[in-house]
Amino acid sequence: MGFVETLFGGPVNDQIIWFFVTCSTQALGWAIFGILSTFFAMEIGVTALGLGISWALNETAQLVAAPLLGRMSDAAGRKPILVCSFAWCATVVGCTAFVTTTWGYIITRGLSGLGQPVQSLLAAVLTDIIPEKDRSQRFGAFMAVPFMTFVLGSGVGSLLIVIGLEIWQAILVSCICLFISAIIAACKMPPLVKVPEMLAGKQTFSCRTRHLLCCR
Repeated sequence: MGFVETLFGGPVNDQIIWFFVTCSTQALGWAIFGILSTFFAMEIGVTALGLGISWALNETAQLVAAPLLGRMSDAAGRKPILVCSFAWCATVVGCTAFVTTTWGYIITRGLSGLGQPVQSLLAAVLTDIIPEKDRSQRFGAFMAVPFMTFVLGSGVGSLLIVIGLEIWQAILVSCICLFISAIIAACKMPPLVKVPEMLAGKQTFSCRTRHLLCCR
C-alpha cells in the first residue's frame, strides 16, 4: 500500500478512491477532446479568427459560471451541481461532434464553458472529505493524478485517429468518458452537506455542519 498511499497523498478509503476516479475520468475525456478539437474545427472550415472567438467565448462563459456554480454548490450541496456540470459538458461535447459550421462550433464551445469551471468545486469536495491536517498532501495528489491521466488522454486521442476513427467519432469517445465521470459522481460521490453560512459571508461551520463533516 506504500505506493498507493504516496500516489493519493495518504491513506485511502472508498471516498478517496472514487473521488480520484471521478477526477481522472474527467481529465481523460477533456484530454481526448482537447487534442482533437482544433483539428476538428479546421476540418469543418473554422478559421483562425473563429478559433480565437470560440476560445474567448469559452473562457468568458467559465468566468461568468464559476462564481455562480460555487454559490449554487454552497446552497444545494456539491454533488448535484457537480453531476449536472459533468453531464452538461458531456452533452455539449457530444453535440460538438455533429457540428458542421463555424458558428455551430463557436456556440457549442461557449455553451461548454458554462459547465467547465468545476476544478474549484472538486477542490471543495476534497476539502470536505479529508481532515485539515492531511490537505496539503491530498491537494498535491489532486493536481498530480488527473494531470497524469491528462497526459495519457492526449496519447489516447492521437491513437484513436491512428487506428482509423474519424475525428468526430473520437470526440464521441471523449463524450463517453465525460458521461462515465458524471455517472460515477452520481453513484459514488457522498451526498455532501450544504453550507448556507458561506452564502452569508461567514467562514465558520455550524455545529450541525461540523458534525456531519466528521461523521463522513
